[in-house]
Amino acid sequence: MMLTSLEREFLEQVSSEPWPSPLLFDHNLIVCLVEAGLVQTETLPNGTVVYEITEAGRAEISSQSS
Repeated sequence: MMLTSLEREFLEQVSSEPWPSPLLFDHNLIVCLVEAGLVQTETLPNGTVVYEITEAGRAEISSQSS
């Protein structure tokens, strides 16, 4: 999968720890990463969406750095 610079940067950010989205985050910016199985989400009771990289996501950023 060819990642945009924004998608790659996001994957690199969530590779070190889960990322809780701010209230005004546009989730459509990274929906393709979720659909591709590179990132998984969890919605907390307060409505915050937490993004976490998957093994497939780690493999994707590793393959793009080679």
